[in-house]
Amino acid sequence: MNRTLFWDRLHTSRLSLWELGDLLGLHPHVLGFRELNALDQQPVRVVVDLARRLDMHPADLVDSIESVLNNHRGTASTDPTAEPTDDALTILTALAAAVAALTIDQLADALGWKLERIQTAMNYAEEHPHLAGPLILRRVPPHGYTVKPRLDRLTAEQHKAVTTSGHAKIMTVEQANAVLAVIALGHRPEYGDWHAEHTDAEQGLRAAGLIYNPYNHEKPKAAPEVLYSLRYDRTGDRDVTDYAPPPAALRSDPSVAC
Repeated sequence: MNRTLFWDRLHTSRLSLWELGDLLGLHPHVLGFRELNALDQQPVRVVVDLARRLDMHPADLVDSIESVLNNHRGTASTDPTAEPTDDALTILTALAAAVAALTIDQLADALGWKLERIQTAMNYAEEHPHLAGPLILRRVPPHGYTVKPRLDRLTAEQHKAVTTSGHAKIMTVEQANAVLAVIALGHRPEYGDWHAEHTDAEQGLRAAGLIYNPYNHEKPKAAPEVLYSLRYDRTGDRDVTDYAPPPAALRSDPSVAC
């Protein structure tokens, strides 16, 4: 297995322990180096599914699998004789992955290409805007480039609706403490005392659907989505974050946007 590529893609994809465990048919508590090194014992379908989630070739996970696949390893980004379409797609992908607009010089350094190749690919992308699908190459003055959503795919009303919907609402410190109290004390008698002093914060969480009372008003629970985002397992009052597998890349971003 190409371990360097695997850990990089795993970290970038933000695939959680739970999702990785589901793919491999293993509980995340027992997921570690030994299980990941035994991918060659998994069914081909499982290896292919994992490769798709990580944007990898299955043979980068299990070398011996390449002989039974139609598509072999290789990428146009390392081939100096690649077709203009392949180079243009590589440029567009690089710009989409970049955290800021890049100049042609910066792209050349990042991709290890000559300036002439970068410029040719850039020109081809501008002349064939359909290559980027819902995205399009944009110039960022004075000399930068990036990719942005096309303006002709949505109506003005649709564009306004999607750009104003789904904004993450960051919890206040008081609300975050309220969530913690529900998780740690919600099933205990002493929660009633805490509840009496923090009714406003708790009410806000109820209105947002982050906590609820399935059986008893005095024993609230955090919504499953909240527990999942925190990687929290209530079975045996055990927090999944207590389990730390050797590779740090296995752990998803713990930040929670509600």
